[in-house]
Amino acid sequence: MKEVHIIVAMGKQNEIGLDNDLLCHIKPDLAYFKRTTKDHIVIMGRKTFFSLPNGPLPYRDNIVITRNKAFSHEGVSVAGSIEETLEIAKSLDPANEKKVFVIGGASIYEQFLPIAAKLYVTHIFEEFEADVYFPAIGKEWVLESIDAKRENIEHAHQHMFAVYTKALES
Repeated sequence: MKEVHIIVAMGKQNEIGLDNDLLCHIKPDLAYFKRTTKDHIVIMGRKTFFSLPNGPLPYRDNIVITRNKAFSHEGVSVAGSIEETLEIAKSLDPANEKKVFVIGGASIYEQFLPIAAKLYVTHIFEEFEADVYFPAIGKEWVLESIDAKRENIEHAHQHMFAVYTKALES
């Protein structure tokens, strides 16, 4: 099975979105997202896909997971389950050179969290009005790295980038 990574930006209370949109637009976070996921595979729910301003994300293999069997879109692979999603990811990358990133929404994050190996989290140091939340990051996750440059701390929306790795069970 391909290793699964999750990438998300969230507020202080694990808020991730409102009305199928981001909490706020942070240029350094958008650049981080692009840099981290470029040339890899991204998995998202149908609502998240429809929230993208220009359709499928360029320079990535896009997989949309949905229960809507009639859904199709040019430039997108469609799956009906986690298992099917992982099979498609495997077929898109037979040489196993690409990472798999889950990019939302809340229900998709929740389904993939138990099998994820890494979390790439942009922590935004404020609270937002939201209608979707990321699950709590439990004790099974170990902080691997933090990146907080001056531009992140002095930004209108103070934030930092953190990478968590799932601890090996003993």
